[in-house]
Amino acid sequence: MKKIAAFVLASVIGAGGIAGTTHVFADSSDIPKVEIQTKNQPEKVKLAKQFDVELHQSNKLKKDRLALNSALVTQKDKLIDLKQTAMKELDKDKKKKVKEIKKQLKDENKEISSLQKDLRLERKELKVAIKSGNKEKVQEHLNMVLKKQSTLNKELEKKKEMLAKVISIMNKA
Repeated sequence: MKKIAAFVLASVIGAGGIAGTTHVFADSSDIPKVEIQTKNQPEKVKLAKQFDVELHQSNKLKKDRLALNSALVTQKDKLIDLKQTAMKELDKDKKKKVKEIKKQLKDENKEISSLQKDLRLERKELKVAIKSGNKEKVQEHLNMVLKKQSTLNKELEKKKEMLAKVISIMNKA
């Protein structure tokens, strides 16, 4: 039984190899040419072409947000290292300053969270507008997405500055 299964497996692999090599070495004249037809493209693609500039701007804002998030992770990592050593050595005034900034950071985190939620909802509405094909709605939602993305980036920048303040206070310990 094992010999039969091994023989069947080997023959299937061999047949597949032969079929693959004949396809690889086929003449280029045998391969059919595919042309792109624009008249049969879906509405989504046509709308995307019309709002090309806005989509590129949105992608740039995403890149900026990702860079800010990366910087925030680096700062949080520094903060973890400093927390272990510097909090014991800080005097009362500096500890108060750190606590005040942390309270502000908590509020900032809530604001960022709500902005992210709003941005997700706006993107969903944008997708619905694209599916419906309504150009005015698409433009309106794209503008709102861009506005919310830039607002989110500004809030992330504020958070980055606050973390930098905490790090500078803790470094002076």
